[in-house]
Amino acid sequence: MILEDLVKYLRFEILDDFVSGWEAISEYDTDSQLLWSNESLARYINEAEKQAVRRSLLIKDYTTYTIDAVSGDHTYDIDDKIIRILDIDNDTDGLPLTGIEYDDVRGIQNWKSKTGTPSYYIVDYNSNTVRLYPTPDASHTLNLVVYRLPLEEQDWDASMSSAPEIRTEYHIPMLHYAAFLAYSKQDVDAFDPQKATYHLQQFNAEFTDTSAYSETRKRRQSNQTTKYGGLEF
Repeated sequence: MILEDLVKYLRFEILDDFVSGWEAISEYDTDSQLLWSNESLARYINEAEKQAVRRSLLIKDYTTYTIDAVSGDHTYDIDDKIIRILDIDNDTDGLPLTGIEYDDVRGIQNWKSKTGTPSYYIVDYNSNTVRLYPTPDASHTLNLVVYRLPLEEQDWDASMSSAPEIRTEYHIPMLHYAAFLAYSKQDVDAFDPQKATYHLQQFNAEFTDTSAYSETRKRRQSNQTTKYGGLEF
């Protein structure tokens, strides 16, 4: 569905907020009878897509991101649109790196000073960085497979024919979050906490939480049995 279709569906089927010629009414039209402008609803839809993607990891990307590692540098920034790194491989030999946590190497003598071809990586999602181990002693191109946020946002003024990046079957369900935001608007006519709660509950039922932190916990539990026996320090 394109943005115009999504705004129309949100207006007609969920919010019941439309008047004749609603498509051409700007948010700067002070005499508009609409409770929510088209521009506002487009912004709500953008946020709804982001929330759906964050929760259910709907966009997997194999091609957008690389790390150009250089000798002597172990830590690299990653794009803030990356929700979770699934895999990193070395373009030189095609071999994958193994994701580990700081707790797996903390206390190992001199691990920070070891150099060589990186075999492991540690992601810090709070600072949007990834640390390589060992520290590279040569240049390497590392290819990332990630779950990420949408690369572009929908803009009502720029293009009503643009579309969300997530698959079509998620478009209508994600509108529950847009409706939650619409009914949470601090306006005497628009604000409706009961309807806001209802639509948030519907959204939560459609999109479950699979955050990066839950994946970290699962990996930590798995590592308790393997103990990374192949790690060489």
